[in-house]
Amino acid sequence: MDDKFGVCGLIWIVSMFLLIGAFREWGFPNWLTIILSLIISLTIFTWIYIKWDK
Repeated sequence: MDDKFGVCGLIWIVSMFLLIGAFREWGFPNWLTIILSLIISLTIFTWIYIKWDK
């Protein structure tokens, strides 16, 4: 359980920073960048964790 959560947490953090960089590059406002990157990275985290848990 701990290994899955740690790896998924690492994926979540990396994807969040990559998405923030991408959205800033595309010219999104800061508040929208943060909201979109959190939503997308948490969705990726949840999807990977559920798939790994099965």
